[in-house]
Amino acid sequence: MALDFQSESFAAVCINDKWGYIDRTGKIIAKPQFDDVELWSYSNIVSVYKNEECGCIDKTGKIIIKPEYSSISIHESLGVIIVSDYDKMGVVNIQGKNVANPKINWIYYPLLF
Repeated sequence: MALDFQSESFAAVCINDKWGYIDRTGKIIAKPQFDDVELWSYSNIVSVYKNEECGCIDKTGKIIIKPEYSSISIHESLGVIIVSDYDKMGVVNIQGKNVANPKINWIYYPLLF
């Protein structure tokens, strides 16, 4: 099953109960290996879920953050992804490098709203 293509020209696809992404030619750009995926996005980065944990990939299928967090919040325009490890928060840049490990109780980011 494939869902509608996004403006970015990729679509979520489910094969054998695992989710991934294909491009408009049908080429797999992210192997169906995830339990769930973000079905649409306004950015070049989408959330993916595996074993009840969250990560993200870019539109080429490259894993930016392995699915190992309880939640993530992508803020591509600022170049950061806020990650949460249940009770602690951290920051990862959009290249996947840790800026602040998940040791922070709360991150206040007013520019994001």
